Amino acid sequence: MASSSSWQEVIVLRVAFRILRATSSSLSFIVSVSVLTVLILSLPVMWFWPFGRTHHPTVEIDDRASILSDESVADSIRDVGFRQDVHVVVVSVPGYMIDDLNGEVLKYARAHQNSPRPWISSSNSNYWSDGTVILAVAPDSRKVGCYFGKDVRLPLSQQASIQSAAKKAFNDHKWDDGILAMAKKTADLLGRPAEGSWLTTFIIPAPASMIGIWALRKYLRRGLRARVVGKELTESYSRVSLGDEDVKLNMRTIPENEPYGARVRMWYRWYCQEYASITRDLQALGCPRGPQWFAWRMLKRVSRLKKRAVMLESLGATISNTASILNMSSTWEKAWENEQGRVQEDLQALRSLCDTISASRDVPLGVKKERKWIKEQRSRLGDIEIALASGRTRPSDALDELERTAQSVREKALDLMRRAVNADTSKYAEERRRRYFASLDSEHDVVRAGQWLFSSDDGGSNHSSNTYQFSGSPLGGDASSSGWEGAGWLGSFTSVSDLVVGYESAASYAPTTSGSSSYSGGDGSSGYSGSSSSADYSGGDFSGSGSSSSF
Repeated sequence: MASSSSWQEVIVLRVAFRILRATSSSLSFIVSVSVLTVLILSLPVMWFWPFGRTHHPTVEIDDRASILSDESVADSIRDVGFRQDVHVVVVSVPGYMIDDLNGEVLKYARAHQNSPRPWISSSNSNYWSDGTVILAVAPDSRKVGCYFGKDVRLPLSQQASIQSAAKKAFNDHKWDDGILAMAKKTADLLGRPAEGSWLTTFIIPAPASMIGIWALRKYLRRGLRARVVGKELTESYSRVSLGDEDVKLNMRTIPENEPYGARVRMWYRWYCQEYASITRDLQALGCPRGPQWFAWRMLKRVSRLKKRAVMLESLGATISNTASILNMSSTWEKAWENEQGRVQEDLQALRSLCDTISASRDVPLGVKKERKWIKEQRSRLGDIEIALASGRTRPSDALDELERTAQSVREKALDLMRRAVNADTSKYAEERRRRYFASLDSEHDVVRAGQWLFSSDDGGSNHSSNTYQFSGSPLGGDASSSGWEGAGWLGSFTSVSDLVVGYESAASYAPTTSGSSSYSGGDGSSGYSGSSSSADYSGGDFSGSGSSSSF
């Protein structure tokens, strides 16, 4: 009974731990997405805040110059949404000799003080009434102005923007359109934070929003990528698990007196330790779901596990190929085709290198000897296969010969590329040499498949399961699975085709030409014409906000 009770407690603790883990992951996901969303929204929020342009203004038309369609203009302005309650006054000022539109508007305003809605504040006659926006135009004198109560005042730069919004229409004598444009521009600017300054509405929020977009995109992509890699990890590990018994069976069939057999048995010891290690690591990982895929370092974690699982798959295939060839089983021909396919691909890459050098005007180097050598090696590969099939050569000797050929192709390619870069006579020769030697330092994943084609003869190879390339011991002689990252024997290998690609890229280098363009016909500046006056009203100490300019 006591044992049963203890087991139940363990189960309860495990369930509680899983629930806590899932809750923590969900909370972390929600917090991360929320924070980044706030950053993204900072720009539109600051640009459009406060929201709710649902306030429709009261409108007063004082068309003294008789240029406006009073009712039509008033109705159009009433349809404009403001962020707060305002009283819009539209006044047109007649006369050809008006130099001071500010003073003229103030004169009309003082004459309007006895009306139900005075333009000047009754509490402080030095300012316009609160909530009042005055849009003024002097059509004959070509002046435009705007004026604001203390609670709705705007900076001069934005006053100029309001005036500029009407000038094109005014120049075309479209007075109704110009006034409406001024009203819409005013509605757009009124109510923004810090009076809609560029610092608070764009300069600060824009970088924050872009950072938020970048970070959220990276965060989501990382989580989604982790889920994809996690699925691939599960599939790869499943194949390893399903093939484990076959690997063990193949190991038992490998002759003990074969040198390659001894080598593969050494790899097999590492395989067993690594298989046990990755199984434990997968158990510790559990079965991530939903937000758990977005956890910090999850992508890196599952990526490393996937790579380890793929390596185990490759080693299992290598053991199978080795067993098939050494035992000359019914599948030995397929295994041998895979083995020699890598050399065929390297020979093809070497031939491509010869073609590139022959076609280059900058490299006066003959390649007839190399072409002849390639043909001899391809013929030799055929002879090895025939001798192996007839029993005239042992499988281990054939593998040795294949390994020597592979090394010879690599050495031949490296020597030819070295001579080619040194023979380069172009003015870019030094930079091409630098780029070539830099390409030699790049690492390439050996776990891939290659293709080769000679005339009508073609084939392919899974590089990761080639027996001859696995020389030396796993992990540098230490088969401890904890040191998997040290598996350089398998983790990086630069094929001849990769070397040739690096050379061809370097040998074709030439700096791109660039030019500059320019245009004439103006200084590129824009703005409004004429002079502008601000808070300058004739006839007193009036300090109301406003300005005017010419069009």
